Amino acid sequence: MGVLAEMFKVLRDPLVKRLVLLSALGDASFSIWSGALIIDLFLRLSNIFYVGVAQFVLSIIANILLPYLGYLVDRFPARRVAAVGMLLEVLLPLLLAVKMRVLTGFYLVYAVLASVAPLGVATNLMGVLFSKMYRGLINSQELARQLTSLRSTLRTIVFVVFDSLTGVLVYLLGPSFTFIIAFLIELAGFVFLFIAFRGAWSKWNSAAVKDDGKPPFRVYSVV
Repeated sequence: MGVLAEMFKVLRDPLVKRLVLLSALGDASFSIWSGALIIDLFLRLSNIFYVGVAQFVLSIIANILLPYLGYLVDRFPARRVAAVGMLLEVLLPLLLAVKMRVLTGFYLVYAVLASVAPLGVATNLMGVLFSKMYRGLINSQELARQLTSLRSTLRTIVFVVFDSLTGVLVYLLGPSFTFIIAFLIELAGFVFLFIAFRGAWSKWNSAAVKDDGKPPFRVYSVV
């Protein structure tokens, strides 16, 4: 309990708390749509090869582009980057839901790959942005370690819960409706992004965060 209490101390700052919640929503959506995609591709095509191709495209393209994503986060205002990244995360699961209902065979494979690649880019773009924003809010190594532990723990919990739930959802509702659930979670995150951070965007400038961790505006003091 003492270790958990120490980790949760970092949530004293309301903006850090909101960022953690927003990140958790993204993790939940990713777990749902990626799990549904893997299950549905395998059931429809009866070939694990296409599942591997989809996973490869999802990971490799985003990793190749990672340095460029960091440049985008540094170059453009955080609010604009967040809007573009989350808008892609909102619209692409909905597009996947449509494709899963109307396409079959190799047409489905090509259409899925065309959506999975930008989804991977958008997911990693938001991850880079969140990391940059966290560094701007946390100017203590102690709190940074606590935040890293907390985010890792919450991400593991979210993935375990929603990875288990996704198979049940696909079985009960079908994959297309499962993508719609992921879309609704992302939509909630998109709305939350602009409501919860409304007062902070005018002060926040992601390019103002230096490597020394100097925050762009006030953070809570470490006791």
